[in-house]
Amino acid sequence: MRYKREVVVGGVQIPLAKAIPLDKDISVLPPIMKTKHYLNLALLCAAVVLPTGCASDNNGSTANNNPPAKKDDRPISEKLKVGMTKDEVRAALGNPKGTTVTSQGMEIWQYNDNEKAWIPFYAISGGKFKYTIVNFDADGKVKDWSTSDHALF
Repeated sequence: MRYKREVVVGGVQIPLAKAIPLDKDISVLPPIMKTKHYLNLALLCAAVVLPTGCASDNNGSTANNNPPAKKDDRPISEKLKVGMTKDEVRAALGNPKGTTVTSQGMEIWQYNDNEKAWIPFYAISGGKFKYTIVNFDADGKVKDWSTSDHALF
């Protein structure tokens, strides 16, 4: 009995893992190999396409077509007023980066923009970091506040 040890598919000789007797019909083999080829190709395409995300530019509008809230770019001197409550200060400046309570019952809130330090070359190129201190009286109202700018170098 004679055995076939390779198959020609599309002009390419492919060695077989197991010899096939020639008295059997080997015409089934090429479609099976083609199916495996297409399956591998489909898996490769899925591995490349699926991890990529979808992105769209809807001109900055939100899902319900309301424009996004505008950031308040006013200087701190226009946002803070003596006599404001803690809730009003939190609405104007956000949550403080640090808080301190004195022995007289006064509370001090500290704000800064040190996250700019993560911007490459920000400090080296002369960028300044802003610090704000808000002092509250015993009643929880703004007594006074101060701001300062500091360069790293």
